[in-house]
Amino acid sequence: MPAMPSAPFGLLAEHGHPARPAGGSPEQLLNHAVQYGAYCQKLAAQVAGWQAWYRRGVKTE
Repeated sequence: MPAMPSAPFGLLAEHGHPARPAGGSPEQLLNHAVQYGAYCQKLAAQVAGWQAWYRRGVKTE
């Protein structure tokens, strides 16, 4: 049985969770929402990358 190919380096990246807002003003909450949304998009792209990597590895077996 062939081994899975090495995972691309980008899939191993750790994305830091955005810091909680210091206060609860509308501006602080909106800024946090923007940062958190960007964080979630990075995680979603990373998960999609892992899924694609796995599918490619399964096809080669």
